[in-house]
Amino acid sequence: MANLILGLRNRHVFLLDFLALLLIPALALTLRMDGVEWWPELGRALIFYTMVSLLVSLAIFYKLDLYNRYWSYAGVADLAIVLIAVGLSTVVLTAFFAAMHAILNKHD
Repeated sequence: MANLILGLRNRHVFLLDFLALLLIPALALTLRMDGVEWWPELGRALIFYTMVSLLVSLAIFYKLDLYNRYWSYAGVADLAIVLIAVGLSTVVLTAFFAAMHAILNKHD
């Protein structure tokens, strides 16, 4: 119903996901640090995180067919798929960045 009211199609949902995944990490860090003074120190890390999470999340969402659904008729099964997609994305990103942290902070 929401897609009919807003006139959204799946490519628009993809674009909204893309924009959200692109902007939310910077917004979250800005809110957490009470301003943008963090940029010189954390900017490169944020860009790296944002690009990796963008690629991983959108790939998982695409692979689980989130962009090939009729969201006007979404039900509980579709909600479960969204939760699985977001959960899987979170697990993959957490594992990746935990491994990166361990590798980069390894002391011989």
